[in-house]
Amino acid sequence: MANVALVVFADTETHADTGRVANALTAAKEFKDANDEVALVFDGAGTRWIGELSRTSSKSPTAPPNCRHSSRGPRISDEARGR
Repeated sequence: MANVALVVFADTETHADTGRVANALTAAKEFKDANDEVALVFDGAGTRWIGELSRTSSKSPTAPPNCRHSSRGPRISDEARGR
């Protein structure tokens, strides 16, 4: 079992951005299906996707049905801090 973090920085403005978030959602689902632990993180301009994915729109890719939403504030692990 792997621990995987996918980070989305893509904005919501272009078709390329939509493709990037769709790829991240697909990858997250594939890792989850393989029983890996996955964190999908939206940062920077990517945080705009949270609102887009929450509503139904033809522009927005849909989150896989087995994904759950969790809102967390910024966290830095002890390992990242060098502790």
